[in-house]
Amino acid sequence: MSRALPHTGQTPAARSLGEITMKALLTRPLTLTLLTAALLTGCAGPTTPSPTPDPTPTPTPKVARVELNSASLLLEQGREGQMIQATAYDDQGRVLNVPITFESSNPAVIEVTASGAATARTVGSAQVTASVQGVHSAPGIAASGVLQSGVVSIPASKVLRAPTFAEGVTPFSVGSTYTVVLKDVAPTAGKLWFSRAPDGSPVQGRVLSSRAVPEGTEVTLEIVPLPTLFQQLQVDETVRVPSQDIEFTAQTRAAFDIRPLGDGQFEFRPRAQGVAPSGLQALAFNAGPFRCSGSLPEASVTLGRPTFTLNAGNPTFSLRLDLPLLGTKRLRVLYSANPSLRVTSGTHTLNANFNDKSLTCTMREAVEAHFETFGLGLVAKMRPGLHLGGSYGSGRRTLSAVGSARATVHMGFDCNSDSGCNNLSRADLGTVQGTVTLGGSGDLLRAAHNLEAGVFLDTTLAVGLVVTELDVLRFRSGYRAALDLASLDTQVNSGNGAGYRIGTFNDVDAFAAVRDIVNTLIGVNVSGLPEIHIEGPGVRSPVISSATRAGTTVTVQLDPARVNFFSVTSPFSLGYNVKAVQLLRRSATGSVTVLDSVTPTSGATTVTLPAPLLMPAGSELFVTVVPKVLDLMPVGTIRVN
Repeated sequence: MSRALPHTGQTPAARSLGEITMKALLTRPLTLTLLTAALLTGCAGPTTPSPTPDPTPTPTPKVARVELNSASLLLEQGREGQMIQATAYDDQGRVLNVPITFESSNPAVIEVTASGAATARTVGSAQVTASVQGVHSAPGIAASGVLQSGVVSIPASKVLRAPTFAEGVTPFSVGSTYTVVLKDVAPTAGKLWFSRAPDGSPVQGRVLSSRAVPEGTEVTLEIVPLPTLFQQLQVDETVRVPSQDIEFTAQTRAAFDIRPLGDGQFEFRPRAQGVAPSGLQALAFNAGPFRCSGSLPEASVTLGRPTFTLNAGNPTFSLRLDLPLLGTKRLRVLYSANPSLRVTSGTHTLNANFNDKSLTCTMREAVEAHFETFGLGLVAKMRPGLHLGGSYGSGRRTLSAVGSARATVHMGFDCNSDSGCNNLSRADLGTVQGTVTLGGSGDLLRAAHNLEAGVFLDTTLAVGLVVTELDVLRFRSGYRAALDLASLDTQVNSGNGAGYRIGTFNDVDAFAAVRDIVNTLIGVNVSGLPEIHIEGPGVRSPVISSATRAGTTVTVQLDPARVNFFSVTSPFSLGYNVKAVQLLRRSATGSVTVLDSVTPTSGATTVTLPAPLLMPAGSELFVTVVPKVLDLMPVGTIRVN
């Protein structure tokens, strides 16, 4: 770990920097700088005496973030001086050579000095943080365990370099192999080793082979599950990360003006407007900070400047692991958060023949909140986006959307010997609201149909195994509208009754790769874990179940499940969603005339209308519904029997 040299008042004439760069356990680049600097004595002054100015003080570098090396958090019980490591960065991502202070939440279990020397006093766990200049790292879960009797504990002083994995191998995954160079060792194939490299990385696994090299001995080892190494290992920690501590990638900071709004909320305003060139086939392009895709050939697309307000919702990660599993069978993995999102899409302009096409745009870089556990980096990612699709006809169209979603994310499982494995996953959506505005040239209402629009928030909990990232949990919540706004003439003459659905959705893939992390931790496969799909009730257009004529009366039956709308979607209030039921006549030439319109009593599912005694030759009767929500045109048109 880097440490600042003491200030001597002399000017450094040379510095020798050696950098080892790896992909961070938190899925972003982490540079561990090994600094060997010598302060050389300055040359003598001129022979003629002259005033010597005071040395110009070197400004203290400003720290932007601090990262723990989570691989250094797996400790051997009873040993002193196991160094926990961290790295400080400035706002440009450059490694800073500054003193770092460490602290443990439970010194009785894992004691950590201010300089990072850890003593694992007993079996258990603690949360460790590193800080510089008031900037704190994400808390890391440190674990202390007792090695199996057959495991050889190699002094860290004998490990000369960090483990080296072959290209294409997932580092530190169970079964992966690597090489490491040590001194003063006599490896025996088949033996289990445990030690630590100079950068804090674990040196563990089964010895496969060894060979002499100039520095010492190069040993090839195979990573084994933790129960193979530890006869006792206990972790029971809940890490809470305040929303205001979420981090933004350099790409996100470059693409957005990010303004904190207080209470953990941040506003994102794109710095540049996105324009898609004309003559596109399968639409896929980057527009400023967004990645867009769709099926819009021969089009010119100008994206507005969407504004996002995002709150990570105080993410919390809870982990419990007891070894040996055969004795207690305790394993808990749980992630929870209350993220919220508001999207103002800006005005998007499409100049195209937009028929049965779609356009989906998401932030290319997610907003992240990080967690550290021993040997693993966990990151919660939130990625907002919007979707527009359908048919608007040819010409210039403008579209804009405003939507917001607030969700409760609770994903994971808890296993114990008494009750087995319990699924703790649930997804509760709070207030979701949204509006979509569509404008442009021409007869828009006649041209538009099958309109889809919505805003959504993707939440992912991922684990980074040095250079490989696994999606552990995925959660998508949002507001979605699907509207078929076919004109009344089109509904009657084509048999397309038109309609809409405006509501909320939650898709939880709670265990997409949790099997991988569990297998990495304990070498046990987990199966039979479900997915969760929730489509919240919202505003749906009324549906006519049947329409029959008896003499001069037409009786219309409305679907009881579709006459009301519900509270999970706003700004629409609760209530009866039938404004009127109309009787139509289509002539032999295809023209449509409204013969009568009835306003039913609230809650009614049966409506009667007067029918003409005589009908012109070739004409037919139809009925349609005018809803209260989106009453711009009737929906659900069917023929009268």
